[in-house]
Amino acid sequence: MLPGLLEKLGEPASSKDNRIGFRIRTLPGQGHEVILISAETLPELSLRSLDEGTTGNFVNQCPHCGKRSAYRHEKSSSTLTLDCPACGRTVRLLGRDTKGNYHDASAFLIPSPYPTVAPGTDPLDAMISIWQAAVKRCQYAGDGHNDDEPADFWQTPRQTLVKGMGDCEDSALLLTDWMLSNDVPARMALGTADGGGHAWCIVKVDQTDYLLESTNRNPDLDNLPAVNRNDGYAPTSLIDRDALYVRADPAKPFDGDYWSPVKWIRIPNAKPAAPAKAPKIREADAALQRRTS
Repeated sequence: MLPGLLEKLGEPASSKDNRIGFRIRTLPGQGHEVILISAETLPELSLRSLDEGTTGNFVNQCPHCGKRSAYRHEKSSSTLTLDCPACGRTVRLLGRDTKGNYHDASAFLIPSPYPTVAPGTDPLDAMISIWQAAVKRCQYAGDGHNDDEPADFWQTPRQTLVKGMGDCEDSALLLTDWMLSNDVPARMALGTADGGGHAWCIVKVDQTDYLLESTNRNPDLDNLPAVNRNDGYAPTSLIDRDALYVRADPAKPFDGDYWSPVKWIRIPNAKPAAPAKAPKIREADAALQRRTS
C-alpha cells in the first residue's frame, strides 16, 4: 500500500499547500488508517501583502522577544495592532490611508503647514494657542463621511487641513504635528478613554504633561488638563515622527507616565522620517488658507 500512497500524494493538494505529510497506523482488528497533513508556509508580513488581499495569514518576528508568530488579518479593520502572543507586547501599529492602503502609524505624521507663535511667547501660552488653532481647523466627523473612500481610514495632517474635518485620530495627528513643528515635545496616544477606543495628544511643557483633546470644541483654558493617572485614559501605543512606542509591561495598569524609556519601548521607523519642518501657515498656499479658515 505504501508505494501506491506515495505515488498518489506525490503532488501538493493545491497550489498553496507546499508542505505535505502523512502517517499510517494499524487499527485494532483489521485495516489501516492514514492521517494526511497538508500545510502552507506563511509569507512574511509586509505592507504590500496586506494591501493586495482582503484577508490573509502572515508570519512576523517579534522585535521584543525574537519569537516568530502567525497572524490572521481581516482587512475590514482600519487600525491594525499586532500583539506578540508570546510576550504580549505590541509589535506593530498600522493605519489605512484614504485609498485603503496600510502604513505604519508614524508615517501619517507628515509635516503640514502650521501656525507659529510670536518669539518669546510663554511656552504654556504657545501650547494653548496651537491647541486652539487645531481645534478650530478640524471639525469632528466620524469615518465614512465620504462614500468614495474606505469606511475606515487615517488622514495625514495636510488632508485634515484641506477637508476641515476628521475623527479623533485625524485631529490628534494634526495637533501633534503642529506641536512638533513648533518644537514642543509631543506624542500622539492611542488606547482607550473611559473604556472606548480613542486617540489624543500628550504635550510636555515646563516639566508638566498635558493631555490635550483635539476633539474638544470648547476647552477649559482656566483648568488645563494636566495628566492624571486616574483620568480614565489608558494608552497602548504612542507615536511621533521617528518611532512607535509600546508598553513594556502591558499587563500592568497605566500609571500616567507617557515618557519613561523604561516603561515605553521605542521601535524606530523602518525608513527615514519625513522632513522635520513644513511651511508655516503664513507661507502656505492662499487657497489652502481659505479652505481651512
